[in-house]
Amino acid sequence: MVCLKKGQGTQIMSKQKKSRVLVAGICISTLLSPVAFEASKGYAAPLEENKGGQLEESKENRLEQRTFHLPGKGSVEEEQKRLKVRYVLSTNEPTGIYAGPNEEIKIEIKGTQSIKAFIGTKSYDEKGFEEFELKPGENNISSSRGGILYFYNMNNDGEVTASVIHGGSHFPLFVLGKHTKKDWDAMLKKYKNPYAVELKGERSLITASPEAVANYMGETDPVELMRLHDKIIRFENSVAGLSEDGIGVSKAPNHYIQFVEKRKPDKDDWMFATHYHTGYVPETMDRVLNIKRLQGDGWGPWHEVGHLHQQAPWFWSGVGEVTVNIYSLSVQRMLGNKSSLEEDGHYKKAFA
Repeated sequence: MVCLKKGQGTQIMSKQKKSRVLVAGICISTLLSPVAFEASKGYAAPLEENKGGQLEESKENRLEQRTFHLPGKGSVEEEQKRLKVRYVLSTNEPTGIYAGPNEEIKIEIKGTQSIKAFIGTKSYDEKGFEEFELKPGENNISSSRGGILYFYNMNNDGEVTASVIHGGSHFPLFVLGKHTKKDWDAMLKKYKNPYAVELKGERSLITASPEAVANYMGETDPVELMRLHDKIIRFENSVAGLSEDGIGVSKAPNHYIQFVEKRKPDKDDWMFATHYHTGYVPETMDRVLNIKRLQGDGWGPWHEVGHLHQQAPWFWSGVGEVTVNIYSLSVQRMLGNKSSLEEDGHYKKAFA
């Protein structure tokens, strides 16, 4: 796990040798270039079964979903090997459903392939998640700890339809492309004291407490917020030479980058990147949830997402907190902010 500790920001670069600052500056100037982004081609679409047995988008309840159309995204471990990165991305396809401790959840799988389900969220829950295999047909699962229900279609192709036919309760889940700001406000009003709140973009997934949402989102439009998170992730992909229409090693991963609030942090926790997610102590969630902070002062999230792009062959001793800033500095400039290399006088120090 790599961390950005409290009080750290761009000043971490000043602790490294001047030559490394120069290398980072040169890399950034050569890597930044105009990039065209395209929409995600696959995500869990809201489906329900009509009287004729066909699956179609539910028009009756925009806020709740129990049937999910899950395209195969492949294994996060295989993606890690392909891209030679240090950490795996999120396996989680959110459902907006909370499973209580020992509550039986009945799930029907339509298709010929098995998938996985998880109950629980790393960092949000102290003990992480429990994993279950879901085979075609009916499956009954339960967790002694309870938590958020997720699906994971680790197959390389094909599609599976998963229906939660019994158990669980809903909490706010905002889905970019499906919901509006009006829907979001309705969710927050409808679900009192939910276990969690989640927002899903095309490349991003946020897991936060209702307290963090109330404290930091304010009038932030979730549509614009998730578009910005997706834009940042796609831009960092481009800095790494990846695109969604790429082939082979140049293809961007299609699993989410998950931003998770660590509700009960350890003493030295602040912001960090690790397997499956990036984590944030409660008082730093404004950088994730408030669009103005993310746009102009989001160094923490930009930096942690950068760690998920770092390749293991380039991660030798002393550069772990240097090369990551190729990504965060690139995002800083892309969003129209003045570069910290100039703002904090790093160029002058390097040439002094």
